[in-house]
Amino acid sequence: SFTASAVSKQVSALEKELGVRLFDRKASSAVSITPQGEALLPLFHKLLNTCEELEKTALSLSAPKNQILNFSSPPSLGNWGEDRLILHFYDKYPQISICYHSETGPRLVRKMAVKEIDVCTFFDINSCFEHLLLRNGLNPSSFGSILIEPCQLLLAFSQKMPQASKDYVEIQDFKHCSFLMKNFDVRTDQDIGTGHFRNFCHSFGFQPNIVFTNEQKRSLVFSRIAAGEAAAPILSRPEADYPGVVIRPVASTEGYAQKKLYYLKSNTSPALKAFLASSRELLR
Repeated sequence: SFTASAVSKQVSALEKELGVRLFDRKASSAVSITPQGEALLPLFHKLLNTCEELEKTALSLSAPKNQILNFSSPPSLGNWGEDRLILHFYDKYPQISICYHSETGPRLVRKMAVKEIDVCTFFDINSCFEHLLLRNGLNPSSFGSILIEPCQLLLAFSQKMPQASKDYVEIQDFKHCSFLMKNFDVRTDQDIGTGHFRNFCHSFGFQPNIVFTNEQKRSLVFSRIAAGEAAAPILSRPEADYPGVVIRPVASTEGYAQKKLYYLKSNTSPALKAFLASSRELLR
């Protein structure tokens, strides 16, 4: 959540204070660590670990037992990947409880703006979270983010289809299929992700037939996929395997989206501070 120039100023100030050049900066904008920087790197790691341990201990001493983290993740056919973040957090801060929400669109960002929700997971496609904030009169610079991982487009489809034997699939091979998507809420900005998928299909010369489902039980949705009624574009694998369903990456979709955590920078909740520190540690 810092600009390159801000980081550069901090590094320059540190080099001046230490009297040691930590990085070689070349005209091509390439940056490499110096031998002196390499020698100091283990000490910097020790300092960071000590600071994190200090924060963790201070929080455990000061945080009330009923401290709550309000966490939101929208419904999806795939797994958002928050489980490993939450388990790591619980391991480090067992005294903090998590209240789980499932908000999307305007309700999500408005609740974050008034600190009813502390942090959310979000699949960011073409800066759609920023667009969502702007549409609702909120300043994107007031929010911070942590990248969980880049996402490739995946396709869930019936094991009966000939493409099931391939490691990768071509989206144009499914142009005669219906594409099943989770219907979050007609008032949300789901149209950004749907529009991105439509544009991707258009680039391969066809208009996708998208069918939305309100079904909450994933097993029933995947049973429709296994029966060959439709294929489902997803951005992460579900947490369970479903009989008769295969999931394959779609060719040419590296960097299709980014899975991120978003939070309000002015939110001073100790639980949020602890969760962000725990997540950064795990994702480092």
